[in-house]
This record gives sequence, structure tokens and C-alpha cells, in this order.
Amino acid sequence: NWIDLGIERADLTGAEAIFWLDSKRASNKIMIDLVQNRLKEKNKNIAILAPYEACLKSLELIRAGKDAISITGNVLRDYLTDLF
Repeated sequence: NWIDLGIERADLTGAEAIFWLDSKRASNKIMIDLVQNRLKEKNKNIAILAPYEACLKSLELIRAGKDAISITGNVLRDYLTDLF
């Protein structure tokens, strides 16, 4: 379960995590609902941002010398690895 894996990694590392999901995409809307429900169940507060905003936030964290966890499922596949 990629949602739980992302949450677990954030817990283990203490790094800020971001779900890369766009509410303007129909398939992402379904995933956002699943993510929000899981976050509520686990009492977690992790940002859900569209890819553009998620990229900006990730770069902000990186520039500040912090780690960023990008939780994408299969949304961006290997492309994200190429970026960061």
C-alpha cells in the first residue's frame, strides 16, 4: 500500500512528506479521497499538492537543506527520480 509506505517513511525519517496528487484530475480525486481517509485514520497531517505546487514545495525544502519525501504512487513513476 503506497499510502501507508509514504506515511511510514515520513514517521521513520521525520522528513516532511508530500502527496503529489492533482484534484483537477478525475483519477487523482479518487486517490485523494483514499489518502485523506487514511490520514484521518492515522491522525496524520501530510500535504496533498498538485505536481506543480509539490515540486515548488520540494525545492523549497531542499534549498533549506531539508529532506522531502515525495509520495506519488504511480502518478509520476520514474520521472520524479530523474528530477531529484
